[in-house]
Amino acid sequence: MISYYFPPFNVAGSYRTMGFCKYLHKFNWSMTILTTRTINVLHLPQDNSLLSKIPNDISILRVADLDLFKLRDYFKSIFFFSKRVNKVNDTDEYNASAVSDTHFSLKDMVSLFFKTPDEQIGWIIPSIIRCLSIKHKPEIIYATAPPYSGLLIGMFLKLVWGKPLICDFRDPWCTNKYRINRPEKLKKWDMLLQNKVIHFSDAIIANTDNLKNGFIEKYPEKTNQIITITNGYEPDDFYGIVSKRIVQKDRLLLVHAGFFYSGRNPLNFLRALSTVLLEKKEFSKKIIIHFIGNADHFGDKSFSEWIDYFGLTNYVQLTSVLTQKEVFAYLKGADALLLFGWPGSKEQIPAKTFEYMAANKPIFCISEHDSALHDLMNKLSMIEYFAKDKPNDIKKKLFVLFDHWSRKNLKRP
Repeated sequence: MISYYFPPFNVAGSYRTMGFCKYLHKFNWSMTILTTRTINVLHLPQDNSLLSKIPNDISILRVADLDLFKLRDYFKSIFFFSKRVNKVNDTDEYNASAVSDTHFSLKDMVSLFFKTPDEQIGWIIPSIIRCLSIKHKPEIIYATAPPYSGLLIGMFLKLVWGKPLICDFRDPWCTNKYRINRPEKLKKWDMLLQNKVIHFSDAIIANTDNLKNGFIEKYPEKTNQIITITNGYEPDDFYGIVSKRIVQKDRLLLVHAGFFYSGRNPLNFLRALSTVLLEKKEFSKKIIIHFIGNADHFGDKSFSEWIDYFGLTNYVQLTSVLTQKEVFAYLKGADALLLFGWPGSKEQIPAKTFEYMAANKPIFCISEHDSALHDLMNKLSMIEYFAKDKPNDIKKKLFVLFDHWSRKNLKRP
């Protein structure tokens, strides 16, 4: 099983692979996990308690990434120096603006090339070398993405070993909204790589029906080999968890757990909340928002600076990374859970959605209409608390949520 993220990393990609391990083990499958070394991704949160959930007889190969960024920087310096010399020789005049424009476009191209298919490209060669050295070859190769480098490792091993390849897509690849701004040449390269991976795959797993349908439309010849396996949750993880709150029960408490990445941010929510507090004074004494996870910068300000900017210091609390059990305690103690989808994305559902469902709390969701997340909220009867990522729409739905809470009539999934 090829999974760049695996415990002790406390991220969504780890949980999906860990879940597959648990249930495959129950059906007497033996597994070897190929993952990265923790030293390569020290910026990611870690929870060592997750290691206790992995069956003891599972073998884990932790392989370090090559540092390709030094090589990238070397090539960038060559491209810049070469272009600058040619410009001076051709005209005997140094045109700073012209060279600067070319310089940055070349630098960007080189940088992106060394991130194709992603920043984990340096993990591919060491991983292949390590896998080819193992004594017992697997019966099946499973690779999950992102990072998409893992799929390339799986494809290469399939070609060498001749074993079936299962590719698990936790996010779209070429249709991923946060990859479409890449230069056209690199987008074509991405598509070529995706086409090759799909061609050599014996089965393809998508984590939403929308993503599955997109693959079927693109690769109709693979229709019978593409299935959906959504993310989920482990009921046992919530067993014995005692709920925890940062305020008394006389205040409406919304909790968000996890990171903001790939374009997701809470700024429109903060704007809407600020407006609500100005328009309805009773709101100001009755609501608290609790964000759990690493706070990031959004534009030119940090999360805490934006909170201060919107005048929400007394209404929003930030808590840094916690263990899985600690997070679950706060989820169980919340009155409602706050969920953000990806702007512009129709195919993705955040993995934390399913843990929210396990907590059996109302879900206040901000995302795109006609998306996989919208469809799920509709099935869960949470559509009254679903808002587009627009301040006015969020404000209206906050009023609905507050009204239901005031009347002790909050809906649950």
